Amino acid sequence: MRTRKALSVFLAITMMVTLLPVVAFADGDIAVGEEFVVTNAMGPQAQIEFWGDMVVFRDGRRVDDSCGEWDIWAVDLSTGLEFPINMAEDMQNNPSVYGDIVVWSDDGDEIWMRDLSTGLTSELDTGDDTCCMCNPFVWGDTVVWIDDRDENDDIWMYDITSQEATIAAGGEGDQKMPELYGDNLVYLTHQWGSEQSTYTVSVKDLSTGETTVLAETNDYIESPSIWGDRAVWVQDDDAFVYDLATDMRTQIASGTAEGCIDISENLIVWQDGRNSCSPAVTAADVAEAQDESTCKSHDAGAAIAVCAADIAPAEIVEDTGSGKDIYGYDLNTGTEFVVCDEDGGQKRPRIHEGTVVWVDMRECLGDDITGPNIWGVHLEPMYSTLQGDDRFETAVQSSRKAFPAECDTVVIATGFNWPDALVSSALAGGVNGPILLTRAGSLPAVTAAEVQRLGAENAYIIGGESAISMDVQTDLEVMLDGFVTRIEGSERCETANLVAGEAVEVLGADFDGTALVVTSLNYPDALSAAPVAAADGTPMFLAGANDIDAGTMQAMRNLGVTDVIIVGGPQAVSAATEAQLVAEFTADAVDRISGATRYDTAADMAQYGVDEVGLVWDGVALATGRDFPDALTGGVMQGLMGSSLLLTPSYDLHAGAAGKLVDNKADIARVKFLGGDAAISQAVRDEVEGILAD
Repeated sequence: MRTRKALSVFLAITMMVTLLPVVAFADGDIAVGEEFVVTNAMGPQAQIEFWGDMVVFRDGRRVDDSCGEWDIWAVDLSTGLEFPINMAEDMQNNPSVYGDIVVWSDDGDEIWMRDLSTGLTSELDTGDDTCCMCNPFVWGDTVVWIDDRDENDDIWMYDITSQEATIAAGGEGDQKMPELYGDNLVYLTHQWGSEQSTYTVSVKDLSTGETTVLAETNDYIESPSIWGDRAVWVQDDDAFVYDLATDMRTQIASGTAEGCIDISENLIVWQDGRNSCSPAVTAADVAEAQDESTCKSHDAGAAIAVCAADIAPAEIVEDTGSGKDIYGYDLNTGTEFVVCDEDGGQKRPRIHEGTVVWVDMRECLGDDITGPNIWGVHLEPMYSTLQGDDRFETAVQSSRKAFPAECDTVVIATGFNWPDALVSSALAGGVNGPILLTRAGSLPAVTAAEVQRLGAENAYIIGGESAISMDVQTDLEVMLDGFVTRIEGSERCETANLVAGEAVEVLGADFDGTALVVTSLNYPDALSAAPVAAADGTPMFLAGANDIDAGTMQAMRNLGVTDVIIVGGPQAVSAATEAQLVAEFTADAVDRISGATRYDTAADMAQYGVDEVGLVWDGVALATGRDFPDALTGGVMQGLMGSSLLLTPSYDLHAGAAGKLVDNKADIARVKFLGGDAAISQAVRDEVEGILAD
């Protein structure tokens, strides 16, 4: 069996980046219902929030005995890549994420934002630089937070588009724990009394100003959350859900709910104490202190230990009980279920579309604090779509998935034909960089912005000036500090040969002598081969209708090719071409991977990638086999991520692709669709979901 050379190089390089490190958490299949580590970095993680594919959290891997250096990190669950959002010197707290926007509190008195699509970080102009501002939450273009500029704690909001800050909810008492769903703001009001306090959960429609009171009581209330027309909260160890559409309140847990409740669609999760025990001081206590809000004088957490150093390891005793657990409730069936009840304790669950993540203390047992860390489980498969307004933006989406932080080198190819981009898959894998697309006469703004976001220094341009003009080359030379190298031949086969030569030179001793041969006349087989080419650094050569030209054969000899994989049947790569290759390399060194259709060939090529290259089925991507733009760069992304690619017609899931999903569904918890509904119809998506749900 062959080894994953380029894929291993990719994982090693991403772990070595020092300015903006990126780490892959999963090097293998993740099954639905199987717990997995989201991050197990040394030092505690806490204060998690979750939206779409993205988990954000406060990270303590740089915390030392002096406290401080708390950072904001993120993990993209669809790829398993972990990367920093902000590593400023001040203490960063309480991150929140929606789409491409991450917000957090800096040292308890500033609200900051990072746009993941541009990589730009900025402080929000909240209109006051003297007050405490903490616990931000973002939805769409609106950010809300706790703000004490008017003595009491109020909820303020900021419109990202207009850059205006206004009060969202105020009045008597302190307003706490804001969370948004669309225009609906849910929050807690705490009114201090001479003998007892009053707690109120309210939902305010920010578009109309109308406020609905969901609960008002002297019982302690915490953790209100909202999704659609439903709000949830914990009240004196009981969990409640309120349906705004029907004005109906329902109790879903009694006497065991400890807070940190969250809701997504029909599923609710919370931190549960029915199995907890109470040793002297456990690592869970440390984590709880760490997970408190640190909004200076406004939260007890500021007076509690906020770093592990505040409790000496010798004082920590092993928690031998189950501790705090994560429980859930399905509103559709009215049933309660266990999410996680491992020893050591779990807390602060967050759920989005059937995936749950939480802070986990199982690695904190004993006398060494290595956590708490973040774990997760897919209660159902996670689906994501990579789609842009055009082929250039779709390529950028693939780049952002594979490279959430930065990379040194990019490969630039035309977006209007397939050969140059697809034969560059091995080169992209070798340099550990994405393939980005351009117009012939001008570099699209979205492509230029992505090059800048990546912080790239170097670029390869694939193809001659008829494909990519000197104007584009000049733009890149102005943008980049390193080299801009054009690789071009007199026609597509020669260009492929030259690209293969550069890829082999980059790989050096890691090139194992294996080459891919695909037809130069059509794209589907090259699409299918791209993940293997990128993951294993396997150069791709083009064959003509009836043979391989002399220049290509000589290039293969010069580069030290010893083994050949023909991709596609005899109608794509002729029997005469196969005989030509056998005569050069021997019959034992030439294999053909082919199926009855382009879709069957893609399925067989994906299986080859799993069996021989080390790719996995989890994270599999589906692309249309009827056109090339959406998958033009997605195959490279899949190879670099260590996962597979299947092709299907746009409006009907092909049996070849369906068969692979059926055979391997136990190993698939994450699925990507490359392109919008025109590329992969809703009917196909429904078929995929139906297979994986059975």
